[in-house]
Amino acid sequence: TEGGIYWIFFHMSLLLLFGKKAFAQIRYTVPEEAKGGTVVGNVARDLGLDVTSLNDRRFRVVSGSKDAFFEVNQDNGALVVHGKIDREELCKGSGACVIDLKILITDVNDNSPWFSQNPLQVYMFENNVAGKILFSVSATDKDMNENAVISYHIVREGGPNDIMSFLNVQPENGHITAMKSFDFETVKTFQFQVVATDSGTPSLSNNVTVKLCPYFNRIQTYFDSHAHVL
Repeated sequence: TEGGIYWIFFHMSLLLLFGKKAFAQIRYTVPEEAKGGTVVGNVARDLGLDVTSLNDRRFRVVSGSKDAFFEVNQDNGALVVHGKIDREELCKGSGACVIDLKILITDVNDNSPWFSQNPLQVYMFENNVAGKILFSVSATDKDMNENAVISYHIVREGGPNDIMSFLNVQPENGHITAMKSFDFETVKTFQFQVVATDSGTPSLSNNVTVKLCPYFNRIQTYFDSHAHVL
């Protein structure tokens, strides 16, 4: 009791959804019949979200019929009272109750695909079988859903030894296949770039440098490193 006025509080549980996954849960209290525009709490600040990205992430309340009582400010991340709160109606006469609200934060394509190993050195035998999968490249993306769907392609450089005439990459999985046999007597090494591009809008990409070397170079390197001078 304060000055003869009874303050009745109820807890409000907010379930923050990122895509289809809940990643945080916070609680606020708000007095009954708080006026419209009353700030309940700042969701963006309490979760450490960048307020400049809230509009792009379509930061909003998405749960059921109780949504009319609250809304979020996409400019600053504040959760504010939107409609009249009647505790007796919401809590069915009990002293306090919990209102579950879901706030959706959609993914923004703000991460580029990433290769864990770059550059990548691959050893292979000469006179390989055309059409066979030689190796694969793989990138990961920290975003979600379509923003994390990655496709691959090889950078075309042109010229008589253009790697595109020797290799092909499967866009959906990064498998590298040989289109014909390699002749390391003519060209000692092959170096090229594979680009990983996500499906976001706008899309982001990253490159990995791949160096193909004949397998006998690896054997020779081993013996050289273990050689003894007599």
